[in-house]
Amino acid sequence: MMHYDALNLGRREFTYGLDYLQKASNNAKFPFLAANLVDRKTQQPLFQRYVIKTFGEKSTLGIKHSGVRVGIFGVASMDAGRSMGIDDKEKVEFLDPISTAEGLVAELSRTCDMIIGMGNMDMSEARKLTSQVKGIHLFLISGNMRRLYQPEILQDTGTILLKAAARGKKVGEIVATFDVKQQKITTQDGKLVSIDDKLAQDKEIEALVREAKRKGSEITREIRRKTQAQKENADARDLPDFRPTYIGAEACSKCHKDVVERWRNTKHAHAMATLAKMSKQNDPSCVRCHSTGYTDSGGYLNEKETPQLADVRCEACHGPASMHLDNSRIRLRKPTLQVCKACHTVARSRPLDWQKDKLLVH
Repeated sequence: MMHYDALNLGRREFTYGLDYLQKASNNAKFPFLAANLVDRKTQQPLFQRYVIKTFGEKSTLGIKHSGVRVGIFGVASMDAGRSMGIDDKEKVEFLDPISTAEGLVAELSRTCDMIIGMGNMDMSEARKLTSQVKGIHLFLISGNMRRLYQPEILQDTGTILLKAAARGKKVGEIVATFDVKQQKITTQDGKLVSIDDKLAQDKEIEALVREAKRKGSEITREIRRKTQAQKENADARDLPDFRPTYIGAEACSKCHKDVVERWRNTKHAHAMATLAKMSKQNDPSCVRCHSTGYTDSGGYLNEKETPQLADVRCEACHGPASMHLDNSRIRLRKPTLQVCKACHTVARSRPLDWQKDKLLVH
């Protein structure tokens, strides 16, 4: 099992709410860091600003060697709180991460040999921060989809940037030699390490993930049911809802049989099977792009209740087709490159070639 020295809070963590995070912080065996998140009234930090760890401390022939004192701080982008609830947003303020980092480095430099920063922000913001703030030896980046396959060294400050891949698919690993006298990293070798079947699974963590997926699936189903019930109640009271609904590829095949048959031989037609092989068929962040209408009312819910909308079907690109089925003069959406890019992002797939790739759809 992995050992953690600190957790830097970011946008996705703030979604859980401050009360939950503060309780989790009290129960955790490692500190939660958020140096530039303060109480709006008192301007006091709501979580730890930094932690100081000592590595390599030992005793030889009765002589104690102090080891290397490492200061670790964490900051987040000023817009990291956009995922917070309204009540939490009114209570807090995000200070400028660059100014905050400058103050922290000045403070930690008095007692620490090495300084490691963590930033939940875009790559461009991380580069700006580490190019302006001198004294950060290593800066760990999170919170965006871009990958950094090898550590990046900034010429102005010598700071080494390291990043993991999104959703924990790859972990950033670096082996470095730190010279205490020179107070700098003299050698380093870093890379992205895939978290795949080659690594033995931890049964305790696997059970937690399985339970989280189960609860997530239940919550999603309940939200969709309530949304549908509200819609039906509104329909009973008000005028008919003239919005189009999803009908499934079988309905499309009545008039477009040849197109649907060609689609059946594409990867889109087996998108859910791809997730099932990785046991991610209940992961909302994955199902969104491997099904039809998952985030829309009346779209895909699960394989049991809405099997006709599993996989990337006609309506995933052309939009809900119920009105078109009733009247062919009502045209459907004509897919463009931007429609494809909603799922085929830089982080998830190779660059798209519109003229060639559109021929692979059906």
